[in-house]
Amino acid sequence: MIDLSYWNLTTPEVTAAGGAITYWPEFPTCDYFSILESGDLALWAPTKGATTTNSERTRTEFREIVPGTTTLKNWQLGEYVSQYLRVAMTMRQVTPNGKVVIGQIHVKDISRPMLKILWDNGSIRAKVRQHCNQTSDPDFVLLEGIPLDERISFSVGVSQGGVVSINLAHGARRGECRFNMLPSYVGRLLYFKAGLYNQEDATDLTPPDAGSRAIIHKLETERT
Repeated sequence: MIDLSYWNLTTPEVTAAGGAITYWPEFPTCDYFSILESGDLALWAPTKGATTTNSERTRTEFREIVPGTTTLKNWQLGEYVSQYLRVAMTMRQVTPNGKVVIGQIHVKDISRPMLKILWDNGSIRAKVRQHCNQTSDPDFVLLEGIPLDERISFSVGVSQGGVVSINLAHGARRGECRFNMLPSYVGRLLYFKAGLYNQEDATDLTPPDAGSRAIIHKLETERT
């Protein structure tokens, strides 16, 4: 069973104020989230729906919190000797353009993430900003040729010195990359996210069944 006390969940449902709904543990079963008999999680993120501040794209995405509370979990470089985000998932459907972010290291109060793990038409790419808030986010291909309905797993590790390591597995195949977070991140508040964050804008012609679906088999963090 996945321990959901470590996460909140934002979905494309519309609040009374017009924004996206964020659920805190315990999460209700809804169209966007359910717990399967296996203990895995089923996620649905339609392309058309409510969005969050500073984004025009929809998500059904987890964000780490202080376990058992309604307090957001943030951390700084050097706070832990090492820490990891670990995810195993099966993509069932993707947006028409084939692009969905499935994992992130985000920066509090800054709209540009430090890291995005991107599903891109069967390729998995790591999009990286080594400098905080830099405009460009060069990408590294981790693996290509991954079909829908096949399990993948990835881990994102952050060392005390700011070295980020990404490891991806698809069956017997492996992909990895490493890079250094530069000093502009020192003192910044960071946090992990994982799930489905669509990288396609909705239009009046977007059908209601366009979007992304996934089964989450593992979702955890580890810190030492």
